[in-house]
Amino acid sequence: MPSRRARTPYPPAAQLFFRLIVTLRDSVLAIKLALVLCDLLTGVVLWRWLRDSGRSEWLVLAYAWNPLVVFEVAHSGHVDALGALWIVVSAWCLSRRRTLLASLAFVLAILTKLLPVVLAPLFVGRVRLRDLAARAGVEDAGQVVVESLQGGGALRKVTLSSGQVADERTLLALRVNGSDLSPDHGYPARVIIPGAPGVHCTKWVSSMRFEAA
Repeated sequence: MPSRRARTPYPPAAQLFFRLIVTLRDSVLAIKLALVLCDLLTGVVLWRWLRDSGRSEWLVLAYAWNPLVVFEVAHSGHVDALGALWIVVSAWCLSRRRTLLASLAFVLAILTKLLPVVLAPLFVGRVRLRDLAARAGVEDAGQVVVESLQGGGALRKVTLSSGQVADERTLLALRVNGSDLSPDHGYPARVIIPGAPGVHCTKWVSSMRFEAA
């Protein structure tokens, strides 16, 4: 168990967490109480996530009353409780399209314990068009011209307005449910436009040209 006199092999975020606790009180009980608090906060975030997604809030009890979680946190004092908190916060923020906060929480999870790095593919499955515009050096995009691989038709090339580009819900989707898009769903990428009919969300995207306002 970490203390002022013991070194640990954990990543930086875990080290900072231990440092904070032992600065307040250098005892095993203090570490365990802090981790129990992390576990309780995880339950709160799960409850909020369930409520926001329209699911039964009682499902949080499946986590809160799990004897393995209680034993590993309250009895053994594993730092996994802190990592789990960051993972749940990250997933909740991702479901609310708060991608920056989700990414920060995910990085903190990895810096607490390295295992969450296996979840990294979940964070590269969709990209906001306004972020793409910024990466392309067009901070104030007036519109974007999207071209498709399809052979012809009125929707082979579409132009999105500045409002659509600026909307954080307008996405370039690369994956769905953790897997690459299927050809029917628009592989290699498709545009998702809030409020627009599915046929207007260009599939099989081959190129995008951002134009300054």
